[in-house]
Amino acid sequence: MDSIKEMSKEIFRNNLMMSIGELMNSEEINEDCIRILITPVYENGKSLTAQDNIMRLILLSDKNIKDKKLTVQQTVDLLAGFQPCVPLWIDVSVKQVNKDEIIILLETSVRCRKPSLLRNVESGHPPFRSKF
Repeated sequence: MDSIKEMSKEIFRNNLMMSIGELMNSEEINEDCIRILITPVYENGKSLTAQDNIMRLILLSDKNIKDKKLTVQQTVDLLAGFQPCVPLWIDVSVKQVNKDEIIILLETSVRCRKPSLLRNVESGHPPFRSKF
């Protein structure tokens, strides 16, 4: 599959919502019910850029995100803040479904890359991969 050439906050949001819809087996999910927990994944032996270090040490630090349930908009603002660079890959899974809340877990690389280098292109919504 071809690499992608563009990544904006809007594309990132749409790809996130497509991945969540895939997991929930529904295209129509009330975004207001979604809360997102982010878990950064540190890949040993991988070289980091200055942007990666900002992502790792500040944006995805325990102080900033640990145990915080974020809205979709907060998640997009946080992870796509260096657009067009976004995390290299993000695994998406459903942690819990309650009456009024869907809790989504994002396990994310701390390495930000340009669109042509993103993984999970085959999913149709890179950099996201739905984990059932």
